Amino acid sequence: MGQDRKEIHMILADSAGELEDRRSRFLSALHPVRTEEEALAFIAAVKKQYWDARHHCFAYIVEGGRTVRCSDDGEPQGTAGRPILDVLTGAGLQDVICVVTRYFGGTLLGTGGLVRAYSGAASDAVKNAEVFTRREGVRLCIRMNYTDLGKIQYLLGAKNIPIVDSVYAEDVR
Repeated sequence: MGQDRKEIHMILADSAGELEDRRSRFLSALHPVRTEEEALAFIAAVKKQYWDARHHCFAYIVEGGRTVRCSDDGEPQGTAGRPILDVLTGAGLQDVICVVTRYFGGTLLGTGGLVRAYSGAASDAVKNAEVFTRREGVRLCIRMNYTDLGKIQYLLGAKNIPIVDSVYAEDVR
């Protein structure tokens, strides 16, 4: 019982964000996905929706964190996909994709400006998302007498283990 349980943060529904920097617009779309195929389909849908945009940079974490990918889509290496991925991992999100679409405004932002813009747009979508936390664990039924009830409640509370249900009869479950 001494181990901490793993928490997984996931989004409930689509979320969006936006950032403007020197007339370039960065539109971010956050979407829940389970598989790489779903992530690739979402990227294709965003590219179709914003067909006239210059870049569609993305990052996704799927299949319980086993598959992680990101793309700069023509931006200088490491200035778009990786910053988006850093936002997702920093928020502890899994089974999610974020696509940031850039409409070029005519002014070059430089590598630092691109990193700030892409991570800022992704952060805006994460901030607007409804996130839930799933805790991995095992459901147990503990049977005890009434004299041990206080001790068990104390131990479970000290380990932050929730008591889902209690049945009070001849003994306690």
